[in-house]
Amino acid sequence: MHRISPQKCLAPEGSDPVTALTADPMNLIEPHRFTPFEAGATASVTLPGLHRSNRVDVLRIAPGLVLAHSHFSAAIRHDDDIRRPDDQVILAFNLSGRMLLIDHNGSSHKISDGQVWIIRSDGRRLQRIVEKGDGCSNLVVALTMSRLDPALAALLEQTLPDPVPLRRLRLPVPGRAELDALLDGRSDAAALLRKEGLCLALVGHAFEELATHPMSGVSADDRSLLVARITALLSERLSDTITMAELERVAAMSHVTLNLIFRAETGMTVFVTPDAPWCFDDSGPWPAGQQITSSVTSSISKSSIFNGSALPTSA
Repeated sequence: MHRISPQKCLAPEGSDPVTALTADPMNLIEPHRFTPFEAGATASVTLPGLHRSNRVDVLRIAPGLVLAHSHFSAAIRHDDDIRRPDDQVILAFNLSGRMLLIDHNGSSHKISDGQVWIIRSDGRRLQRIVEKGDGCSNLVVALTMSRLDPALAALLEQTLPDPVPLRRLRLPVPGRAELDALLDGRSDAAALLRKEGLCLALVGHAFEELATHPMSGVSADDRSLLVARITALLSERLSDTITMAELERVAAMSHVTLNLIFRAETGMTVFVTPDAPWCFDDSGPWPAGQQITSSVTSSISKSSIFNGSALPTSA
């Protein structure tokens, strides 16, 4: 991994290394200037004068596809302007903490609580603020728009018009297994192929949501979509322990609200004792190890749904 110091950084794609990674008087940061050019190359970027707890780890996965993991310490306040090339689509997954993005119109967008945002880069600045005491960590997937099918590029223009080039999605943050797979430090050819598939799957899910709900804000109230995604998460992690806190983070809502939505859509609530999980529908509780027969959740074993947590059984 290249460690970018205040004296040296990686240049834009295809160019030579340039001198110090420094912010101009307006604290302008241009991520493409320290993104490695070759697939499999990595960089760990720290701004001058800041501790290593404030850094961005960058991996070039393939031409036109970059994965970044940012870390902003809660010990200080961060206030920077970010400018990306005008041909990128960005997915930002909040892993912890919170930050504020202010677009060129002066509108503020808070990213926190495991939210996922899609951003159409237009070459203009976004102000990023992380308040002291908050801190923030995000997973960022940057895809060059030339890799998109023309129909998807048109969809992006339609759903993220010029006045507001970003919006919140209802996608869940990747689960622990996905994060471990993306951030395992491997950069051999097989690992890059695997990571490319994972990142493109995330981008695909985002575009599916844009296609289903082209009007911003509609997706926030789509209960069936939320239940389907929670169900998919549970299906993928049948052998894992999934806590209530994790589901609250994925759904970006309280377990009480999630439970109400789940029951309204499936006719079931989910309840777990410290000893064993149970599912409830109108016929009563089902013990762990049996299969849920709902059309929405028929593939999920009840033993995989929750461990050591509880949802209220009343709707």
